[in-house]
Amino acid sequence: MSSPRMIVWSLVLALSLLLGTAVMSPLAVSQRGISADSVSFLSWEFSPGNVYRPNWDYVQRCSGLKERKGARYKDVKWRYSSPHAMPDDIIGLWIPPDTIILDSLYIQTTWLVSHELLHHLMQPGENDPKHPYNPFRVPCMLTTDQNVPPLVWKLREDK
Repeated sequence: MSSPRMIVWSLVLALSLLLGTAVMSPLAVSQRGISADSVSFLSWEFSPGNVYRPNWDYVQRCSGLKERKGARYKDVKWRYSSPHAMPDDIIGLWIPPDTIILDSLYIQTTWLVSHELLHHLMQPGENDPKHPYNPFRVPCMLTTDQNVPPLVWKLREDK
């Protein structure tokens, strides 16, 4: 018997083939610089206003980076996906240059929002490291293993 997640992804794949688009892991999407339009059928726009402004202030302070054109809080286009809609246990995604997609179950997870905002603030190029030790791990402490309880991390690894 197929799991609900497998059924959903089968339908998404079938739909994408019908529409002539390729379905990729969001991680691959971010690494290849593909636009948010290619994954828009997986997500919906929302407007958090200034709800995430404290997260933005935090990533600026901890990274030492400042806002600049194209890397401002007001430039972010926010989207959310259905629970577990993104593959490979991805719960948040920054798509260059300005789109952040959050799994709807984690939309209020402070470290995740800050993690994705840090990507936006840094604006890494296609060949730059995606999660440099400084600032993601130290001093910002925004990596998954620093924020997910060890038991949950172990269960994820055992899958």
